[in-house]
This record gives sequence, structure tokens and C-alpha cells, in this order.
Amino acid sequence: MRTPRVTATGVATLAMVAAGASSAAAALASTPQPSGKAHKVARRAPLRSVALHESVRSAGTYEVIVKVTSHGGPHRGVKLKIGRVSRHTLTRRRTHRLTVHQKVTLKARRLTIHASARRAAPTVTATWRRLKPARAPGPHTRGAGGSSSGPTGGGHSPRPDSAGPLGVSGSWRSVFDDEFDGGSLNGAVWNTGWLGSGLTGPMNTEEEECYGPGQDVVSGGELDINMVAAPQTGCPTNGGNGPTVNEPFLSGMVNTRNKFSYTYGYLETRVWLPAGAHGGVDWPGVWEVGNPAPADGEIDVVEGLSGQACWHFHDSSEASFGGCSGNDAGGWHTYGADWEPGVVTWYYDGERVGQETSDITGDPMYLIADLAADNTYGGPPGPATMRIDYIRVWQRQP
Repeated sequence: MRTPRVTATGVATLAMVAAGASSAAAALASTPQPSGKAHKVARRAPLRSVALHESVRSAGTYEVIVKVTSHGGPHRGVKLKIGRVSRHTLTRRRTHRLTVHQKVTLKARRLTIHASARRAAPTVTATWRRLKPARAPGPHTRGAGGSSSGPTGGGHSPRPDSAGPLGVSGSWRSVFDDEFDGGSLNGAVWNTGWLGSGLTGPMNTEEEECYGPGQDVVSGGELDINMVAAPQTGCPTNGGNGPTVNEPFLSGMVNTRNKFSYTYGYLETRVWLPAGAHGGVDWPGVWEVGNPAPADGEIDVVEGLSGQACWHFHDSSEASFGGCSGNDAGGWHTYGADWEPGVVTWYYDGERVGQETSDITGDPMYLIADLAADNTYGGPPGPATMRIDYIRVWQRQP
């Protein structure tokens, strides 16, 4: 297993190993669980567990990244408990590994992680960083507009204790941050649909959905973009300047067109790409475009193509450059794109995965997140949800 990258912002690193390993740095226990009474059917192998109790700097909200290697064979179930949050996951078929990202709130200065698997205790490495300090007791007064889900500025305080982009060093300042902690989408910075309000048509003729504002739901600290099988008729395209279309699906899109744009910086988002019984579904994405697009460029921070997490840059001639990085559907992952003069570099889960230097544009771009239905690039199309924990943008300090 590769050692997790530690940034210069005080991210701590811990390696957890099963009982009997040579490392004495981690206080671990490997404990078989009772197998119960004998049955006529074959008994399941006992659970083998590792556990960690570690002090953290202070109480607050933390992002914890746990990397697991199963020693009981490929595609094995692993039970995780990170703080008070329980997760049931499967290791990958070929690598025996998985990565879990979890945001947890710690009320005291202690982080506890348990990992259990059958036949053999897993090997686990974990890193964490504090996102927000614990809220001070007493009454809380919101800024103007009554929403805590907006970006910095405009009556909202900057996100406290920002550590900057995951896995990327440097001095950064936050210019946009939506944690989706409110009860509804912040209309001061987000539009719904494509080039219009209310029900709108798709972006191109290959897509099979219309966009409706009711499909973008902020709840439980995340933005959920939902696609349903609900045939739509008379959806206007191109802001009402194109023909109307009929499509078999209704889905959601949010964008910051004419409300927020930026030139050069780092966009990071934590996303759960939708998955079906046999892998990824639909055509989800978090991306940014110039105005007009693509003449002023397009950066796909993450684009789900049949479950593959992919990145691309589209230049003014609509040429596309990029690649993909494995099947990420059905789990939380952090995706980032560092757009600087003449170069875009992509980072997935804090690790660099690609870079492009061909015809990189320098005009302002705005943000888009959507879940499209398509059989050409994405697919298979069907009802699903793309979940977004946050969307953040930083720019480098001079």
C-alpha cells in the first residue's frame, strides 16, 4: 500500500496493522468474534478486527480518509466505524483495496476507527484534517440572507481553519465555498437548469433528460441531484432560442452562470458518483466552462463515464484532452483541478492523476454540476442520485 500523502497543513498520518505486526507505533487489537452455535450449514469465518483510539488537536468537523487492504482475498466485505459513522464496503476485485472518505464531527479530542473483516484483519492507513472547529456554545446569528450554505463573501464568513486543497501544498485563499449545510440551494450563487429557469432541455442532442429545479435537493449537509424516469414534453433548449424537446428522464443541474466565475485557481469537490448493479450509471459531472462554451474553454473536474472517473480539458476548437482513473462509482471521492496559466493539473483523492498543457484558455469560467442521461458517453441511463458534499475554489496567494 502506498503511504498516504501528508500535506504541510498539519494532516496527521497513522498506519494501523493487525495484531502481531512489527510496528509498535499504532495501538491496535486483533480480536476474533464468537462464531456462535454450530449449524448444519457451513459457518462463516470469524470477524478479525483492528481498532485505533487517537488524540486529535481539538473538537470539530474532520475529513478522514481511510485506506484499507484486505488479507482475506479480493472483493471482501469490510466493516468500518469512523467516529460514530458506520460503513460497509467491498475491496476491489484486483487490488484487494478500497479508499473511504468520511466527514465526521468529533465532540472531544479523540478519533476512533474500527475496521473488521472475516478470515484476516485488514491493514488500514488513515489521514485526517480538521475542516471546521467545534461551534461555540450560545446563540448563532446568521448573516444576511439567512443561509449558511453560500460562498465566502456577500455577508458570509470565510470557512474557518481552511487547510487548502487536499494533497496540494502552497498558500491559498478561499474564493468560493459551498458546504451545502443549509436547508435549500443558495439561489444567490446557484441557478438551476441550462440557460433558463424552470423546466429546461438538455445541453445537446445526445442527452435524454430535461432539467427541473425540484431535482436539486440540499439536505443533510449535501447536495443531491436526482434523476427519475418521468417523461417530459416541450422542454425549451438553448435558453428558449432552440426547439422544444421531449425526453424520458427528469434530472437536475446547478450552475453559477452570471453569479460566480473565476480565472485560475483550484476547484475541489467531494462527490458520490451513482452506481448500478454492474457499475456506474448515467453521465454525472462537476465541471466549469467559459462564457460562451467551449470557445472560452471547459475543464471537467470529474466526469462519470460508465463508472470511470474521468478528467478532460476542451479547448476553443472543441478538441478534448484527458484520461480516466478507475471505477469510482458508488463511493465518496475527492476530485480537484488546479487551473494555472498554460496548465491544468488534476488530483483525485489528493494524488495527481493527470496534466494538460495544450491550448489552455485564460478566460473566466463558471461552475456546473449535473446528472445527465446518455447512452453514447455515459450510461446506462436510469434513475439515480449524484451526491455532492461540497464545492470549493481557492486561488494562490501572491
